[in-house]
Amino acid sequence: VVALDKTGTLTEGNPHVSRVVSLDGVGEERILRYAAAAETRSEHPIARAILEAAGSSEIARPEVIELTALPGRGAEADVDGETVVLGSPRLFRERNLLDGEGEASIAELEVEGSTLVLVAWGERSQTPRLRGAVVLSDRVRPGLAKLVPELRRHGVERVVVMSGDRTPAVESAVRSVGTRESGFDEWRGELLPEEKVDWIRELRARYGPILMVGDGVNDAPALAAADVGMAMAARGTAVALDTADVALMEDELARIPEAFKLGKKAARIIRANIVFALAVKLVFVALGGLGLATLWMAVVADMGSSLAVILNGLRALKA
Repeated sequence: VVALDKTGTLTEGNPHVSRVVSLDGVGEERILRYAAAAETRSEHPIARAILEAAGSSEIARPEVIELTALPGRGAEADVDGETVVLGSPRLFRERNLLDGEGEASIAELEVEGSTLVLVAWGERSQTPRLRGAVVLSDRVRPGLAKLVPELRRHGVERVVVMSGDRTPAVESAVRSVGTRESGFDEWRGELLPEEKVDWIRELRARYGPILMVGDGVNDAPALAAADVGMAMAARGTAVALDTADVALMEDELARIPEAFKLGKKAARIIRANIVFALAVKLVFVALGGLGLATLWMAVVADMGSSLAVILNGLRALKA
């Protein structure tokens, strides 16, 4: 089974802010200003997009006194003496920060293929109030439509997508590759890091070994839980790279099936080398038992088999 993250893996991982929406009469500039302040120390692609939007608008970010990252959910910060909460609709529902009017506003904003980041703030002694939303868009990577058929050609039985992003955004990326028969077998959105790990374990129990492909901090637990973790290295975070077993130095989806191809070739070479080395030893032992072996034959057999194994191993250099 191959499990793929969405943001930064299936998509280019370079989202951009398409618009800022005020839901409480607050100026859009202030919403973006507070959102950028809360994302100051984050390495997530969404955080980078918000910071870039604030930078391009020359918005002066306020001083952040205290900041708490909420993995898979968002962030909470003390900004200008106010408590700022930024994150997914799921986080806001968990904290009871959405009323009926807020839910209605979110429903209008949930355009397929977009990522929604809600922003709320209020005085420290009060419950933060929903003020607005930042809407971001990202493009799927070129070659996504060819990925699943290539993986199946290499013996992969199931290809799934797991993401912390909104379910409509995940479905939009999934539908871009076609039907269920030619595309992904299963997908889930709005997953927290620990929920990704739970699904990895569930898939392993049902189907067998798992390869997880991701790039972010939120993917690190799943990369560690999978039988093989593979990180997209060009834009991947340091945590993901340290956790993964394999790093793709080019963020191209075509490299994933190529890794399967190289892995199979390496396994064939290793098996051939073992069989050849053992065969040489067995032949020499037989000759020794018959009294036909000499010292020079032993030297040639030992060094010759070593050189043959090395030369055979060099075949792995040919793609």
